[in-house]
Amino acid sequence: YRKGPLVFDGIAEVWVDDKDALRAMSETPEFAAAKADEPNFIDTAELIELVVDEHVIKDGPVPGDAIKSIELVTFADGMTPAEGQAYWRDVHGPIAREIPSVQRYVQSHVRLGAYNRAEPPPYDGLALTWCESIDAMRAGADTDAYRRTRADEPNFLSPGHLPVILAKEHVFVE
Repeated sequence: YRKGPLVFDGIAEVWVDDKDALRAMSETPEFAAAKADEPNFIDTAELIELVVDEHVIKDGPVPGDAIKSIELVTFADGMTPAEGQAYWRDVHGPIAREIPSVQRYVQSHVRLGAYNRAEPPPYDGLALTWCESIDAMRAGADTDAYRRTRADEPNFLSPGHLPVILAKEHVFVE
């Protein structure tokens, strides 16, 4: 918050095996209680829920005290969600995987069915990367691999700044 207000204060991630498991989870009393508690600490008018499919691009271990970068991705105008996802995964992913300080890199693509709704999702996905520390992240930004990664972004991303959240990950249930 030192540099001003953030786009979001945090992110909650929930993993399930499939749509049936998600549906079953959403029908439990525990889920209902958690949703009822949200207004106590979340500005629900600003809450965004995205159902995504994960694509592991670099499958390294997450260091114990890692810093996690979460970039909210919006595809370029004129690019369909399927085209954006294919480019991001198959072209951009292998380029970004080469950044030496990135320990793990996962792309979370919004499920294509979400685009059939009257209101399309506000973001097309999340780029999740883990580095050992902020210093390691900064060192990675001073590499040719990082420069190639950033140079490729105009090929599929909407112009402008990608909203980013830097966080420490806290796992509550495994």
